[in-house]
Amino acid sequence: MNYPTRRQFRTNWGYQRELRKWRVWNRERIATVMSLNQSSRADYYFGGEDGKTRQFCRVQAGELLGNIDSEEDEFRRYYESADRAIQVAGGG
Repeated sequence: MNYPTRRQFRTNWGYQRELRKWRVWNRERIATVMSLNQSSRADYYFGGEDGKTRQFCRVQAGELLGNIDSEEDEFRRYYESADRAIQVAGGG
């Protein structure tokens, strides 16, 4: 979609609405790929629009129950690397 112009719309309201949509969809998107484990970060690491970072550490239920001390140590290592740290236990 090209940049909307005022002549394309009957009302200023319609033009403003399309202009807002265009700006949201054409915003610059930046992604950085890095080795998370070497930088003491969990499996999934995200930066939010609110300026806070979140990370998710994924673990299988069998791993968690089989060696809970090791999993606690791993989570403790990753805990300080983001504003929110979340442990996700999966089935299996």
